[in-house]
Formats: sequence, C-alpha cells, structure tokens
Amino acid sequence: MDSINKKNPFTQLIFPVLIQATIACISLIIIIQGQIGLSRSRDTIDLKTATDIIQEKVVDIINTGRNIEALYKASQEVTMDEFNEFASVVINGVGSQNNFLTMQWVDEQNYVRYVYPLNGDNQKAVGFNNNLYPNRLESLIKAKNSHSPVITEPLILIQGYPGMIIYVPIFKDDIYLGAAVSIVKLSDIFSINNIQVPNPAEYQLITDNIIYPFSSNNIYNLKGEKINQLDGSTDGVKDKLLTLNNNQISQDINILNNDWKIETQPYNLNNFYSTVYMYWLAGLIITYVFGILIYKVYSKQTQLALAYIGETKLRLELEEEVIKRKIAEEVLKVKNRSLEEKQEEIKLRNIELEKVNKAMVDREIKMTVLKKELEELKEEKIKKEDKPPI
Repeated sequence: MDSINKKNPFTQLIFPVLIQATIACISLIIIIQGQIGLSRSRDTIDLKTATDIIQEKVVDIINTGRNIEALYKASQEVTMDEFNEFASVVINGVGSQNNFLTMQWVDEQNYVRYVYPLNGDNQKAVGFNNNLYPNRLESLIKAKNSHSPVITEPLILIQGYPGMIIYVPIFKDDIYLGAAVSIVKLSDIFSINNIQVPNPAEYQLITDNIIYPFSSNNIYNLKGEKINQLDGSTDGVKDKLLTLNNNQISQDINILNNDWKIETQPYNLNNFYSTVYMYWLAGLIITYVFGILIYKVYSKQTQLALAYIGETKLRLELEEEVIKRKIAEEVLKVKNRSLEEKQEEIKLRNIELEKVNKAMVDREIKMTVLKKELEELKEEKIKKEDKPPI
C-alpha cells in the first residue's frame, strides 16, 4: 500500500509524455536536417543550371554585337539604312534567339546615332548623350581603352525599364569609330520562363552595386532602395521584402570579367517552413495522443489503487473491530466466570447459613419445648406444694 501511495503524476504521466515529446522533437530535427541537406544539394544544382543558361545567353548577345563590328570594318561609312538592315538580319535571322534585343550605334563622341528597331520607346534613344550619365560613360570609356566588350551593371534604360547594356568597341586601323551596343531588358535575359529550374522567381542577381530580383521589374541598390532614375539615383525608399541574409545559397557568374553572383533561398523556405510546421504539428498530435493514453492509463491505475486502498482500509477496520469484539468477549467471559464463582460462593454461604439458621431454629424450638416443660414442671410443683396434706 505504501508503494502505491508513493506514486505521483510526474512518474506516471508527465515523465512518459516528456520522453515521447523528446523522441518526437529529435525525430523532427533529424527529418529537417535531412530535408535541408537534400534541398541545398538540389538547389545548388538548379542554381548552377540557371547560371549556365544565363551565361550562355549573355555570350550569344555579345557575339551579336561583334557581328556589327564586321559591318563597320567592311564599310567606309555605315548609313542608318545599312545599320538597320544588318541589325535586322543579326537579330531576326535564322537560328537567332535574340529577337528581344535592341541594337544601337554610339559614335566616338558617345552619342547614340542609330537604333534598331526604331519603334515605340526606342525612338527616345536617338541622340542620347551618354556623357551625361557616368553609369554609362564609365563602361564606354572602359570598352574603348581595353578594346574589349564591356557590360554595365543593371540600370534604368531610357525606355523606362531596367536592363543592361553591352558595349562592343569598334576600331578600324586602330582608330576608334564608336561602339556597337546591345541593349537587353532584364526581364528578357533573366526571364523565369527561360530558366528551366524550379522556383526561378526566387532568384536574384547580385552585382557590385545592384540587386535584381527575377520576379520583379525593378532594380535596387545594396541598401534595398529602388532605383528609378537614368543616372542610378533612388527615391530613398527601401523595399521591406528585399532581403540579403546568410540563408541564401549563391553561384558565381562571370560576365565579361565581372564577378557577379546569383542567389536564391534554399528549398523555397516558405514550403520548407510549411513542411517543418506539418512535421511539428504531427509530432505534437502524436505527443498529445500518447499523453491522453498515458493519462487514461494513469487515471485507471489511480482508480484501481484508490479502490484497493479503500478496500484494504475497510478490511483493516473490520479486522480491528473483530479483534476488539473478541477481546470484549474474552473480558466478558472472564467477568462471567468471576460472577459465577461469586454466585457459587454465595450459594454455598447461603446453604451454610440455612444450616445455621435451621440449627438455631431447632435449638429455639427445643428451648421453647424445654422451657414449656420447665414451666409445666414448675406449675406442677407449685400445685403440689399448694395442695394440703391429707
């Protein structure tokens, strides 16, 4: 009974539930770690695939600009019609995948002279003075001095949307003629429809000074401020959804000697957190169910123990009552025997007393008879004395 009374809810209920919860948490951690490892490996492979696709596309665009170089080296002077005709063949020719490009010719004074196709917002670019915009002029000068193609960081184009510009410097007999310019809209080259990997919308291009989320039509500086001017200036307003954190995985991409990178969140963390929540909820439910079962078992054991204790207590009380009654009976028997002995003694005394009384009565009777006889004898004597002599 003492061992039953010493049992408590901690050992019977809480401790087993804690064990179950610990097992569930450890299992969850193991599953999560496995998911993280698999997802990071998968995302790294996908990111490398996306980077290769983008890099291949950029190389193709650069080669398109180099084709313009052949036109200028073969001609004494290139007219606008010749430029447009050649650019049309280069962009729209058989096998070309660059029909989204805009081609320009920038003269040696850094002015835009020709634009193809000359339609819509592209007409704004004719006569554009690159000397007024350091974010363009710096790349033009670098291309001229290095005799090599140069690509700008993402910037706002005169057409009003973000893009990148590739300058291919053209020399003839070491004389700088100008630059063939390939202009590409960022949403075209980094189109999520062209990058055949899961969740490309979560990718973002990180250059030296610019962030471009693939899912957006905006560009930002590294502070998260949206760039909305041709010169690269911002309105100072930060995008709260734009984040750079240590959870990202990245893949380096080298474009014309620019070491940039493409980043993404591993395993689409929204889905990952949903999975974690699902496993956590399942573990919680399992722990709860085990807790209920253990509680019911504990409650049943407690009821049985209490019933056992009650029965034991009642049995002991009955046994104690029986013992008390037996003791009382023994005491009563002793008293009865003593009383019987006294009654026997009294009886014997009464018998003796009766004998004595009888003897006294007999004596009294004898004395009375004797007295009577004496009186009779006395009277007879008196009579004799009183009788005259004859």
